[in-house]
Amino acid sequence: LAAGDTEAAEDHLRTALSATSDSYMTLLLRVRLGAVLIERGDTVAAEELLAHLVEEHPDSADAYYYLGLVYDQTDRGIEARSMWRQAIQIEPEHLGALEGLANWEG
Repeated sequence: LAAGDTEAAEDHLRTALSATSDSYMTLLLRVRLGAVLIERGDTVAAEELLAHLVEEHPDSADAYYYLGLVYDQTDRGIEARSMWRQAIQIEPEHLGALEGLANWEG
């Protein structure tokens, strides 16, 4: 992803997901996959994945944060702010969520 190759990043994440049975690693990989989908502009797939993650893992600040990004990018500011607030409730120092709220221009 750092090299700008979102397609390769997605492929690597999906390969890693199929190779692990560790539930914590699966959560981390799925959250990163959501971030890659956002980066690729596939907000529909990202929203589906991340909405499912927040249902399965209501304690994942990152899942809420990235879902907030999807909402922000799809002009749903109220929902975005709600997701970022939820992320901060879980992790009060979540930098992305704090920045999202501070920079939101509703």
